[in-house]
Amino acid sequence: MPNLVLYKNISDNNKINKDITFIDERQCTFKEGVSLDTPIVTINYDVGAIVEKHLNYCYLANFGRYYYINDIVCLSGGLLELHLKCDVLMSFKDSIINTNFLINRCSNKNWRNPDLVDSEVKLSNDAIISYKLIDDTCFNVGEYPNVYIMTVAGGA
Repeated sequence: MPNLVLYKNISDNNKINKDITFIDERQCTFKEGVSLDTPIVTINYDVGAIVEKHLNYCYLANFGRYYYINDIVCLSGGLLELHLKCDVLMSFKDSIINTNFLINRCSNKNWRNPDLVDSEVKLSNDAIISYKLIDDTCFNVGEYPNVYIMTVAGGA
């Protein structure tokens, strides 16, 4: 049972669902005192094949996480030492995608929630005004054509 799956990744690091292409599966050994976030593993693989196939990504079945291949060190006897860095977005994408978030600060002015208090966003005394046309079944149309409700938030 292979415990290292090698991929070619062509996606940006900040993308949750990576566009990865399967290349190979290998058994690996861990360097003593292995880290979950930045493990170092040793595999038997041809360095020329790694360069040719642009291997830059992997999955460690032992940890259930995806990793970027940050560095490759050639050892004697055809062994390669892979220095890995955990891809948190891809590793935990299911829990990230299925979580509801409340975003209290946003650089896009159109998406900001004016009701949230944030010390880093300047308060404005501009009134936020909205209008809503009322369904004509609520009123006698002859008496009150085009009835609106107006709401005002903020302002002085």
